[in-house]
Amino acid sequence: MENKWHIGRTRYTPGAWPLTSYFDWPFCEYFGIENKGRAVLHYLDKGNLLAVWDKTLLDEFGNVMLNKVLDLTPTELENLRQKGITACADNAKVAEKFSLFLDNASLDDYKNFFKDFRQSYHEIMKYNFMYWLTAVDKLEIKIKKELENLPENEMREIISTMTTPTKESSSKKVDNELLRLVELAKENGVNSTITKNAIKDFSKKYFWFPYEYVGPNIWDEETVTNKVNEALADPKTQEKQDDVLEKQKTCATKYGLSKNLLKLFNASQQLALMQDDRKMYMSQAAYYLNNRILPFLGQKFGLERDLALYMDEELIDEKTDDMIARLKARQDCYLTLEINNGRQSFEGQAARDKFNSLYITGQDNTKSTKELKGQIAFAGKVTGKVRVLKTSQIDDFADGDIIVTGMTTPDFAPLLKRAAAIITNEGGITCHAAIVARELKKPCIIGTKIATQVLKDGDLVEVDADNGVVKILGKNK
Repeated sequence: MENKWHIGRTRYTPGAWPLTSYFDWPFCEYFGIENKGRAVLHYLDKGNLLAVWDKTLLDEFGNVMLNKVLDLTPTELENLRQKGITACADNAKVAEKFSLFLDNASLDDYKNFFKDFRQSYHEIMKYNFMYWLTAVDKLEIKIKKELENLPENEMREIISTMTTPTKESSSKKVDNELLRLVELAKENGVNSTITKNAIKDFSKKYFWFPYEYVGPNIWDEETVTNKVNEALADPKTQEKQDDVLEKQKTCATKYGLSKNLLKLFNASQQLALMQDDRKMYMSQAAYYLNNRILPFLGQKFGLERDLALYMDEELIDEKTDDMIARLKARQDCYLTLEINNGRQSFEGQAARDKFNSLYITGQDNTKSTKELKGQIAFAGKVTGKVRVLKTSQIDDFADGDIIVTGMTTPDFAPLLKRAAAIITNEGGITCHAAIVARELKKPCIIGTKIATQVLKDGDLVEVDADNGVVKILGKNK
């Protein structure tokens, strides 16, 4: 029996938001695709997420969205990105604005907020999310087809060089502003009035940046000051970055890249930037949702924060005992399934039973696995100890550890800089881990699918990113 499902995302996201906002609207109809009973679902097992697509639906979406991208001129594609940035920023503003009036917010106000947040998130789907989510794999196949007659090492060099964005990403903008703080501190001293004021302004602007989905980390003034001091003590901070645009011009000339290939690479860069845009603004929205709005709502019913993160407008009118029972069931296991522009949801054991009945694989027995294979994002070979990360919110990461995670997001940046190598379950040539690995020149293997299942903290591995193989040298007992 052929498995009809594609597991697209694996990560730790203990809560309902924003997952329940993604596909609860007629997204197939909007993009001109007939659903034909094909489903998209999100499955949360004790906070561990699997985002799953019907393979045929994803395949059709990928083709349609890639054609939309390639039909655009570079200017039109940049305009699409800017629309997406506006949609992401507006969504975060919806959450921020409501968070300012929680003391006086009624239950009806919360219901209206949930409605407004969902609607604003649909704009992100229209102008950002659906493009990079579905088109990037198809684009990668198209690029590799154009380069298939070249030796593997030359293909890798071209892809690595030409898919790196030349424009400033949203998270890179934050990184550059932090570097300017370091320069200011170097000139005037960390404790000078001018530096302290700049740190205060930076913290006020970006305090939410490392929050991700679950927090609790934020960039308060003390944290930013510590980061500036760490950067001042790190000589690598002073290293000059490569001129990406110049490298790409040299690469294009060296290999005689066609206009069609250059267009494909421009599209790949834009999709990478769009993915980063959404991830960064999602940290901002998630801070207001999961640190302010939902916990405050939970207090009205005497709920602990962890339970409150599974609240939505449907549960507000439930009797308190029934609400708590359903929230505990969701916290244990929760499945939402969108099909034919309609939604089905299951909680607790019913969710687990429904998921198992769909014949979705991805939880296979991997105890006997001795090596993993994936796609090379940046070449190199290192040996080190594994650190499996559900989130970036840890305090005991050691320099030289090898990061193993489902996917990386902008808040992982400080850990990525300290890591010896990066291994992910997910990703393609334009994913966040791949782009950052190239910037940092760190061995990186993406798209292993099962790295977080196979590897455990403390395992000794060899990351052979010259050949796309992770060898397990010793298991931590």
